[in-house]
Amino acid sequence: MEYESIYQDEFGCWAYLKVIERGEALTLFKAPELKTKYSTGNDILETQTFNIEEYWLQFQGEKAFRVSRLGFKNSLKRKLRRYPTLATQLGSTGLKYKDLAEIVRQINAIYKQQRRTI
Repeated sequence: MEYESIYQDEFGCWAYLKVIERGEALTLFKAPELKTKYSTGNDILETQTFNIEEYWLQFQGEKAFRVSRLGFKNSLKRKLRRYPTLATQLGSTGLKYKDLAEIVRQINAIYKQQRRTI
């Protein structure tokens, strides 16, 4: 198993993420299954621990971004402008949120193929 630390600009903190699929063009990460939230109220420190399924993608040379199940199709289509044939396969009839690892493998394969032809 391989892990990597990624700085999350939107939260202003670091995340320790598990590498699910690493490639030359795109890498898929998964956050730990448990997340702990700390809050204070009435001078008492309270903690809540809950299960999460959170995935992150990082294109080569760019910042990592979180991929949520809600809005997955539209947000990923914007990011996949360089891969229009794959972008059209996203959605109800094609590749879904659960297929993130396969999407990453396909993007990396297309990237390798494009590099060889140039």
